[in-house]
This record gives sequence, C-alpha cells and structure tokens, in this order.
Amino acid sequence: MANENFLRNKSEFGAGEGTVANLLQGAQLGLGFKAGAFDAATPLAFPPAVIVVMQTPSMYKDLPVLAQTIKAMFECHAKSVTGIDVSYTVESSGQPVGHDGQELVVPTKTKRTAPSPTFVWPEVLGNLVWNIIKRWCWDMNDPDTNAGMEFLDNPDPYTLSSYALSFMSIQFDQTMIPDRIIDGAFFTNVFPQGTNELGMKREIGQTAVQERSITFNAYQIHNNKTREIAIALATEMSLRNNNYISAAPKASKVDGLIKDNGLIEDLKNLQADSAIAASDDTGANWSKTAPTA
Repeated sequence: MANENFLRNKSEFGAGEGTVANLLQGAQLGLGFKAGAFDAATPLAFPPAVIVVMQTPSMYKDLPVLAQTIKAMFECHAKSVTGIDVSYTVESSGQPVGHDGQELVVPTKTKRTAPSPTFVWPEVLGNLVWNIIKRWCWDMNDPDTNAGMEFLDNPDPYTLSSYALSFMSIQFDQTMIPDRIIDGAFFTNVFPQGTNELGMKREIGQTAVQERSITFNAYQIHNNKTREIAIALATEMSLRNNNYISAAPKASKVDGLIKDNGLIEDLKNLQADSAIAASDDTGANWSKTAPTA
C-alpha cells in the first residue's frame, strides 16, 4: 500500500513530476493534530540556490581567462545573490456594479515580476572584482568616447550576446537529487548597472575590508522547460556525489623548506640531550667496575 503521506507524479498541481506532500491527509491546523500524518506536513527548506553561468559576453571570446574568471565570480565567489526570485502578479480591471461603489473585477494579465540580480562579492587582492566590473562597463560603453568594445579592432555586431551574460539559477531541495529540484529560472541579457564606489577615503585609525555589491539588469525566463534544463544541468554536475567529509587539504606532508624545523628540530635536540646523558651514565658505571692495572 502506498504511503498516504505523499502524492506521486501529480503534475496537475503545477509542481512537475515527482513526489509531493499530501495536503488532503496531512492537515495539522484543522480540528487537531494528526501525529501519524506528520510527514505530509514536513516544512520545505530551501538551501542556497546554485548559479550556473551558461554564456559569458562574446566580446571576451578572445580573452578566455577573463571569461572564465567572470564565470567563477558568479558561481563560486558571491557571498549572497538576491533579486533572482520568481513571482507573479495578476493585473485586473473592473467595472462599477450596483450603486454602492463596488466593482466587478476580472483578471486581465499575469506577469512575471522583473528581476534585479544583485551579487555581493568580498573584494580580493588586486581589487580584481571592482576592476573586472569596471572593465565590463567600459567595454560596453567607454566613458570618454562612448564607443562599445573599443578594445577590439574588428568587433562583431553590437548585439545582446556581445556584452551580456546568461545564467541558470537552480533551487535544490535538501536531498540535492537532480530530478527533485524545486525549480529553476533562466536569466539572460545580464549586464552590470555600474560599479559600486571604489571605497577610497581617509579616516584616521581605520582600515576597511571592501565588499562589492553589484546590481545587474536581466530578463527572466521561467516555465516548465527551464525546469527541465535545470534538471539536466543538475544531473551533469552531480553535486550530490561530492562528499566533503573525505576532502583532504592540499598539504599532505610538511614542506621541504621547513620539514627540519619546529617539532622535528625540538625532537632532534631532545634525542641528542638524551644520548649525551646516557653516555655520561655509561662512563660513570664503567669507571666503577673496570679492573685496575
């Protein structure tokens, strides 16, 4: 008999294929609690979403290290990413009904809320994050010449793919099994609205660690197909198969330059002192027992 706490393959609820909680059996806030149906009322927890960059600006196709660094920034270095959530609003229109000022309202348009992705990066040595975003802005439109991609001798046509980035946001559940993801959303035409402030100031006795909070323009695509693509990406990455419990640090032995220092040197000195002490004891004992001439 199937577990009544769950409904399986119930895509008619808009949840896609898979297992969902059984709201019919799991109600806990009606007349009273049902301890045997607690599983059907398990709260849903959202781990941090996973960002996968699909395309980087094609104007950097001849600068592969820059393109790879931008991808790594988005996927691996951002301490927080907001403005990538998905929501819908229903617009409506009404007409007066009766004589008390009420209106008969009908739905007219369902719209996605426009995204506004904001990435927050800790700045790193060389002011690299700020400089990359600054270069991106300059390459889209140089502040002195108003020319885009001025660094290229023969740039391709100035199209969206020339200066914009695309990424997928995947929301896993806590099992991180690919076909059980909660959802996925695709963001394209992603480009920075500008840099934040460099952070240059003078306050005696204070030194600041910089963060870069950068807001991007974007166009969001969210439907059943984006979820399928997110599942395919999640399957390819196999994040669930990575076990950090067994992850080893880079250093597995003491560096050769320092291997004879510290504890090793201390141990050598201790062993030398012990050998000298043993030698002194042996000499003393020998002098007492050796035959005389």
